[in-house]
Amino acid sequence: MVGFLALGIISLDPLEYIIEKTRSPIVLAAYCEHTVSGHSLFLRENGRFMHITPRLLTPTKKEHGTYTLRNDTLTLHFEKSPSIHMAHIYTLERKVLKALPNTSSHLHSFRIDKNDLE
Repeated sequence: MVGFLALGIISLDPLEYIIEKTRSPIVLAAYCEHTVSGHSLFLRENGRFMHITPRLLTPTKKEHGTYTLRNDTLTLHFEKSPSIHMAHIYTLERKVLKALPNTSSHLHSFRIDKNDLE
């Protein structure tokens, strides 16, 4: 019986659910697909963002910071230095966040799954 209870707690992760409910609501959710992984970007109502990069052989990388949105230009302000392949500035189009060129040769375009920014 205790084993089933422990399995339920581990698989449902109620603590993470409770923590997520206390955070600022997500106003934009976007995803970038790659061959072996993908990137997720979440913008919150309080002006903060979280960028998640799942990795195949190493722990998932989570980057945080603030963002500004002016017209169709989204600028990410990372708390720590982001990965070299993550752009700071994106243009917001209908269903896509497109990275503006910077020094990186590999830029991400994110498919927008949720957009409540306006």
